[in-house]
Amino acid sequence: MKQASTKYPYQANGSGQQNVSPSDRQNKIYYCTDLDKSVLINNFEKRGWIHVNSVEDDWNFYWAGIQTCRNIFSLELGYRMNDNQIINHFPNHYELTNL
Repeated sequence: MKQASTKYPYQANGSGQQNVSPSDRQNKIYYCTDLDKSVLINNFEKRGWIHVNSVEDDWNFYWAGIQTCRNIFSLELGYRMNDNQIINHFPNHYELTNL
Protein backbone atom coordinates (compact mmCIF):
# COMPACT_ATOMS: atom_id res chain seq x y z
CA MET A 1 0.00 0.00 0.00
CA LYS A 2 1.33 3.43 -0.94
CA GLN A 3 2.08 5.77 1.96
CA ALA A 4 0.51 9.20 2.17
CA SER A 5 2.64 12.07 0.99
CA THR A 6 4.08 14.17 3.79
CA LYS A 7 3.24 17.26 1.75
CA TYR A 8 -0.46 16.30 1.65
CA PRO A 9 -0.96 14.11 4.73
CA TYR A 10 -4.73 13.61 4.46
CA GLN A 11 -6.15 10.18 3.79
CA ALA A 12 -9.26 9.65 1.70
CA ASN A 13 -12.09 7.70 3.29
CA GLY A 14 -14.08 5.06 1.40
CA SER A 15 -16.15 7.63 -0.51
CA GLY A 16 -13.09 9.41 -1.87
CA GLN A 17 -13.56 12.33 0.52
CA GLN A 18 -10.76 13.61 2.71
CA ASN A 19 -10.87 13.27 6.50
CA VAL A 20 -9.99 16.78 7.67
CA SER A 21 -10.31 18.38 11.10
CA PRO A 22 -12.24 21.68 11.36
CA SER A 23 -9.04 23.64 12.11
CA ASP A 24 -7.34 22.21 9.00
CA ARG A 25 -10.44 22.99 6.91
CA GLN A 26 -9.71 26.71 7.22
CA ASN A 27 -6.28 26.26 5.62
CA LYS A 28 -7.34 24.11 2.65
CA ILE A 29 -9.11 24.82 -0.62
CA TYR A 30 -12.01 22.57 -1.55
CA TYR A 31 -13.00 22.29 -5.18
CA CYS A 32 -15.88 20.81 -7.10
CA THR A 33 -16.15 20.21 -10.83
CA ASP A 34 -18.74 18.71 -13.13
CA LEU A 35 -16.21 18.24 -15.94
CA ASP A 36 -13.88 15.26 -16.15
CA LYS A 37 -10.89 17.13 -17.57
CA SER A 38 -7.57 15.65 -16.48
CA VAL A 39 -5.71 18.95 -16.92
CA LEU A 40 -8.01 20.59 -14.35
CA ILE A 41 -8.04 17.74 -11.86
CA ASN A 42 -4.27 17.21 -12.04
CA ASN A 43 -3.68 20.93 -11.52
CA PHE A 44 -6.01 21.07 -8.51
CA GLU A 45 -4.44 17.97 -6.94
CA LYS A 46 -0.88 19.23 -7.46
CA ARG A 47 -1.86 22.36 -5.54
CA GLY A 48 -3.13 20.19 -2.68
CA TRP A 49 -6.76 21.16 -3.22
CA ILE A 50 -9.32 18.68 -1.94
CA HIS A 51 -12.17 17.37 -4.09
CA VAL A 52 -15.79 17.46 -2.90
CA ASN A 53 -18.54 15.69 -4.80
CA SER A 54 -21.37 18.16 -5.22
CA VAL A 55 -22.49 21.77 -4.95
CA GLU A 56 -24.24 20.87 -1.66
CA ASP A 57 -20.83 20.18 -0.09
CA ASP A 58 -18.67 22.93 1.37
CA TRP A 59 -16.49 24.19 -1.53
CA ASN A 60 -14.30 27.19 -2.28
CA PHE A 61 -13.85 26.79 -6.04
CA TYR A 62 -16.30 25.32 -8.53
CA TRP A 63 -15.25 24.64 -12.13
CA ALA A 64 -18.62 24.27 -13.82
CA GLY A 65 -20.04 24.03 -17.29
CA ILE A 66 -22.39 26.70 -18.58
CA GLN A 67 -25.52 24.59 -18.09
CA THR A 68 -24.53 23.78 -14.51
CA CYS A 69 -24.18 27.51 -13.78
CA ARG A 70 -27.66 28.12 -15.17
CA ASN A 71 -29.09 25.32 -13.02
CA ILE A 72 -27.30 26.29 -9.80
CA PHE A 73 -28.17 29.97 -10.02
CA SER A 74 -31.71 29.60 -11.32
CA LEU A 75 -34.47 31.51 -9.57
CA GLU A 76 -36.04 28.23 -8.45
CA LEU A 77 -32.96 27.17 -6.47
CA GLY A 78 -32.01 30.63 -5.29
CA TYR A 79 -28.43 29.57 -4.50
CA ARG A 80 -26.10 32.37 -3.43
CA MET A 81 -22.35 31.99 -3.09
CA ASN A 82 -20.54 32.73 0.15
CA ASP A 83 -17.70 35.26 0.33
CA ASN A 84 -15.16 32.40 0.27
CA GLN A 85 -16.51 30.84 -2.94
CA ILE A 86 -15.63 31.49 -6.59
CA ILE A 87 -16.78 29.92 -9.83
CA ASN A 88 -15.29 29.94 -13.33
CA HIS A 89 -18.33 31.65 -14.94
CA PHE A 90 -20.38 34.67 -13.97
CA PRO A 91 -23.54 33.21 -12.41
CA ASN A 92 -25.63 35.29 -14.82
CA HIS A 93 -23.18 35.41 -17.75
CA TYR A 94 -25.94 34.56 -20.23
CA GLU A 95 -27.86 37.65 -19.06
CA LEU A 96 -24.81 39.91 -19.33
CA THR A 97 -24.48 39.28 -23.06
CA ASN A 98 -28.16 39.06 -23.92
CA LEU A 99 -29.19 42.18 -25.87
